[in-house]
Amino acid sequence: TYYQYTSLFHEGRLSPNDNNFLIQIRAYTTPEPSTQIDNPKEVIEAMREEDFQQSYVLNVKIVDTLLSNRDLYIDQIEKLFAFISSKFDLCEEFFKIYYSRGQYVAGLLSKLVDLWGAFVPTALSTPQHVSHATQLVVHLPENELRKLAENSDDLSECIAENLPEVLLGAPELEPERLECLGIQVKDLPAIKEYFRIARHLSEKGLYELTITNVEFIYQNILGENDLTLLRESNYTTIRSMKESMLRDRIDQDFDCYFRNILLMLEENSKEDSSAILAVIQHDTLDVDAIRAFLEPQTTLLPILKDVPNRLHSMLFQLNNIEPTWSNCLTFIECDVYDKDTLVTYLDQGEVL
Repeated sequence: TYYQYTSLFHEGRLSPNDNNFLIQIRAYTTPEPSTQIDNPKEVIEAMREEDFQQSYVLNVKIVDTLLSNRDLYIDQIEKLFAFISSKFDLCEEFFKIYYSRGQYVAGLLSKLVDLWGAFVPTALSTPQHVSHATQLVVHLPENELRKLAENSDDLSECIAENLPEVLLGAPELEPERLECLGIQVKDLPAIKEYFRIARHLSEKGLYELTITNVEFIYQNILGENDLTLLRESNYTTIRSMKESMLRDRIDQDFDCYFRNILLMLEENSKEDSSAILAVIQHDTLDVDAIRAFLEPQTTLLPILKDVPNRLHSMLFQLNNIEPTWSNCLTFIECDVYDKDTLVTYLDQGEVL
């Protein structure tokens, strides 16, 4: 390699840029990933086998050339991926540049996902996790995205938590790609500028059940304006809507809806009797939580018949049941009848 160090270099198969690159790596200096190489095939030919398992291989032009000629560079590519998987902390600058300039980002990521099972969680644990997540959701085939989502929540959760930033870097992202991951968007209003995506995720129920998200869909997707109805009689209002989008999502995870929305709405005191009954018929709800929901309600249930037995005493204690002899008799005949509760209830008013 003596000729590379003389002042008599003559441009031929190698350009001065190519020669300078080779001089640097011979001096055990790693060039920047963006270092210009004019004849990458000739440079690869001049590199030693061990160079491909060191940081010297992390050059945009070299990686592009390797990935575009996979059958020709089988051994070199194997060494490239072995280095990345073993020294990933040294590769961050390369990925940052390659994502913006590389021609085979999809091929690079697909190969890493295929060969290195820990690639995704490792990449998402770095300071550049949003950039890695964005490139993965943009470039991986949809079947690979589904497979990743089936095996782990890492990518889905990262995308959901950082969706505004992801969309800033990939504004033309197809919403079907997010659907492949089954993400649960945390903050729909934060992506209102990307209305096409916000609407698609809303229609598919791919969002967390929060007051903010439900109100966003109610106003911006369904075109309803009166938030007072939604805040004073949330479940009643949603059940009465012709469009079933919100109702279907609530039915998927009613306990979450009950915990994060119904119990959190301080003004929610005007649910109608059918909505109240539908809520308390869910046997997975905690009794104390049901009490917290019933206490502010101003509507009385007309009959005790369809109310779960475990809640009979509570309804009489809270005066949430119509004062009729029929309801009193139903309570007396049930296996949780409590005489003191009934007496107290009767003392408070006239029974019809």
